[in-house]
Amino acid sequence: VFVVQNYPNANFVLADAITGEVKNKFCMPAVVQFTSTSTISPSNTPIALNWNGLGNSQPIVPSSVVATQYTNNAVYTISLSVSTIPSQCTSTKVYTIAVFRPTAGMTISQSTICLGQPLEMKILDRNGVEWWVWDYGVNSAQSNTILSVLQPTNPSHFYSYTSFPANPSGTVTLRMFYIDPAGACPAYKDTVIKLLKIDADFKRNNELAKADTIHCLGIPDKFTFNSASNSPSTLAYNWTYANAQSSNSSVLNYTALTAGIYTVAINVSDPQFGCTATKVKKIIINPLPSAYLSVQDTSCPQVPFVLNGGGAPGVSGGLTATLNPGGITNFSMSTQNTFSLNTSALVSTTYSLLVTDENGCVSPAATDYIFVQQAAPQINWDTTVVIGQTVQLNANVGSNYTYTWTPVIDHLNCVNCFNPVTTTTVDITYSVTLEDHPLSCFKSVNTYKVKINLITTVDVPTAFTPNEDGTNDFIFPDGWGIKKLNYFKVYNRWGQLLFETNELKHGWDGKFNGVPQNMETYVYQVSAESYTKETYTKSGTFKLIR
Repeated sequence: VFVVQNYPNANFVLADAITGEVKNKFCMPAVVQFTSTSTISPSNTPIALNWNGLGNSQPIVPSSVVATQYTNNAVYTISLSVSTIPSQCTSTKVYTIAVFRPTAGMTISQSTICLGQPLEMKILDRNGVEWWVWDYGVNSAQSNTILSVLQPTNPSHFYSYTSFPANPSGTVTLRMFYIDPAGACPAYKDTVIKLLKIDADFKRNNELAKADTIHCLGIPDKFTFNSASNSPSTLAYNWTYANAQSSNSSVLNYTALTAGIYTVAINVSDPQFGCTATKVKKIIINPLPSAYLSVQDTSCPQVPFVLNGGGAPGVSGGLTATLNPGGITNFSMSTQNTFSLNTSALVSTTYSLLVTDENGCVSPAATDYIFVQQAAPQINWDTTVVIGQTVQLNANVGSNYTYTWTPVIDHLNCVNCFNPVTTTTVDITYSVTLEDHPLSCFKSVNTYKVKINLITTVDVPTAFTPNEDGTNDFIFPDGWGIKKLNYFKVYNRWGQLLFETNELKHGWDGKFNGVPQNMETYVYQVSAESYTKETYTKSGTFKLIR
């Protein structure tokens, strides 16, 4: 019997044995399942299957489904031969598969880096890698990735982080994606990078907004470091102020002596990692406004007078004013920055004016003084003296008064002075009229009473020392109530007259005819007349001592 068989149609499919995905490119280690889809007519014709290229498992006959694991990085040719039985009519189907396992390492120049500094990254030990991508782990606005094509060496790539990540610690994950030539087996390596950022800033007197950089002349500046950083290091500071002064403290104190625009800068550095940041501010110091005030020199109490004042702004604009005493605050002046104010005062007053300009700067105080005349104090004075004594009447209450004394009699040496001398020998009361000058605000009358004591005594010392030392060099009679000296005579012990006078306060100097007399006892005689015209005589002795 002769049997004729048709040729079979050999065919098969291949898929990932785990996922069932149909493909011809696999990543190692790969388990590939091969399934015969061969056909023959008639379908009940017996056939034999012969697989080749399956590795250690070949040939496998006659299974229609076979699987094998590939652990080498290579391209494999898989064939299926289908033969009829018994005539051996054969058909073969061939497929090629690729198995990949790309490997690579990475290195970076440093794991902690300052924001803005270049980071060097490098791919190492490439095997089966066609291309790779660096993902910097930051937002796409920074050009997240870069593609590097296959190169014969391990090339370096540089990147600078210019923005800080959302993570407050500053860490980002740098990822290197790499893939095989067929693009079937992507892989990646990760490393964590810490980005250090210094936000340099400072405050002036803990103020905010515009007040931080604009203020008036004369206000001390205290600049305080207000920077932030995620660095573990202790930061270092360096200030520059007014384009000249410098300080390494975290606080800078400075008081500008003149108005103007000053540059203040703080440079903050991280000595461990080399990070730096600088903050610069322009400090505008406005000049102070000026004020002036004018008031008349003198006034009577509660008599109206005019205060004139004004000022000039430090920069420009209108002024407001505060006047003291009186508590007149924040009043506006004319468009010319002047004012006139009617007022009065009870007592002498120093007025003070402050003006404030649109920048809030306050002027130094302008002052002026007005003397307000007060009434003279009331004085009723009295004294008692022995007849013959002079009395000075002191009515002085100031040089801006006129003085008029009454009654006008011979006993006063002047009638318009403030301290006349009286030689009265009788009891008397004087009146002085005081009037302030030149305003004539007040007129008042004070009284000065003098009482005379009618006492008369005649006395001579018991010794004197005529040695010309200026003390007790003369001897003469003295006493109370003596109007006239009739005589004063001095005798030696032999009765010889050595000295004689009728002048009060004129005495013997211990000499006779220009010759100093001896130390011994001398005799005197004295006769005097009182203001009551009585005569008093007295005699006695005294000693001359040298």
